[in-house]
Amino acid sequence: MFRTILGVFVVCFAVAIQVHALVCHKCEGNQAGGCGVPGGQKMNETCNAGVKYCEVKFVNNKAVKKGCSNVTAIPAGYKAVAGDPEKSCKTSKGNVEKHCLCSENRCNENDKPFKGGATSFQTAGLGMLVLAAVHFFVC
Repeated sequence: MFRTILGVFVVCFAVAIQVHALVCHKCEGNQAGGCGVPGGQKMNETCNAGVKYCEVKFVNNKAVKKGCSNVTAIPAGYKAVAGDPEKSCKTSKGNVEKHCLCSENRCNENDKPFKGGATSFQTAGLGMLVLAAVHFFVC
C-alpha cells in the first residue's frame, strides 16, 4: 500500500515539474520603466500555456523589448548563442537590430549565454530520475 501511494506521489511530482509556464522578463521602450531604465528590468511575465520562447529585442545594442514571444519555432537565420543551446539570436539592418529567443525561465535578460537555474536538459534528467525511482518502487 505504501509503495502505491509513494509511486502515485512521485509520478504526480514528475508531471508537475515537467509542466510549467514559462516566465520571462518584461519591459518595453527606453522611457521611464522601460528596458534600459532602472526599474524596467525587474518585471516578470508568466507566459500563456503553449508559449515556448522568451524574447529580447535590441536597437543600437540597447534592449527595447522583453517578454513572451508568439514564435513557435526558431526561425531561419537565427544562430545559437555560444555556450547556451537554448538561446538563438539574429542581427539585421546592418547589425543595428538584434532579436534573441530563448526557452528557459527569465533567460531574456540580454544576448549573452543564460546562467540561471536548471536548464531544460537538467530538468528532463531530473524527470527521468524520478520516473526511474517510480519504476523501482512500483514494480
